[in-house]
Amino acid sequence: AVLNGFWVVFEDIDKAPSEILSVIAPLLESRNLFIGSQVE
Repeated sequence: AVLNGFWVVFEDIDKAPSEILSVIAPLLESRNLFIGSQVE
């Protein structure tokens, strides 16, 4: 949705872990979203 410019609705975001909120915060503040790859 974000890549195509569509709205994203977060339900119960106040219950999300801080790790999730730290990823979502830039999207809410400046419309930027970075999703890095996970290395195992």
